[in-house]
Amino acid sequence: MRINFGIEKANLQYGETIVIQGAGGLGLNAAAVAKEFGATVIVIDGVESRLTMAKTFGADYLININEYDTLEKRTQTVLELTGGKGADVVMELTGVPAAFNEGIHLVRPAGRYVSIGNIFPGKMMSFDPGLMTRKSITIISVVRYNPWYLNKALQFISKTIHKYPFADMLDAEFDLSEIGEALDRSAKREVTRACIVVSRD
Repeated sequence: MRINFGIEKANLQYGETIVIQGAGGLGLNAAAVAKEFGATVIVIDGVESRLTMAKTFGADYLININEYDTLEKRTQTVLELTGGKGADVVMELTGVPAAFNEGIHLVRPAGRYVSIGNIFPGKMMSFDPGLMTRKSITIISVVRYNPWYLNKALQFISKTIHKYPFADMLDAEFDLSEIGEALDRSAKREVTRACIVVSRD
């Protein structure tokens, strides 16, 4: 729901380019939504299996941070993929504070940056506010969504259920007693989306 809401708040248009930072469950959903908007989709992540899955969710280009292992390399790659201008929209879905600073480098002048993944206050990073100002970037933060977006999100899944492999997002099941392991493996990016199974025995 937040993804649909965030993309609409960013006013993503047909033919624009979006960079999605993170190919977890939110990132995969964002790729599919952006693709249905008619955007060119670039996904950045460091887990090969997630990048492979991102392709099935509509990603046009994949950037593996292990291969493009510096901010400069990733920025240059995005510039090359966007004809030298940068992405129209960049969406942060990693929960990693440093991704915010990186995103400012990836977005074009007068572009839009959507922050969704960083939801925990108190995590700090180095940041270049002068670059943000000189590029006249619009910052959009999203943590809640209007209630009617729940229906819009369900309609989106219903309409595209046979086009994108939504069920494959849930790639690991855990019992309720294993919730600690599920959280740890999710934090380590070992699973895309963990499913907690509550037995009714």
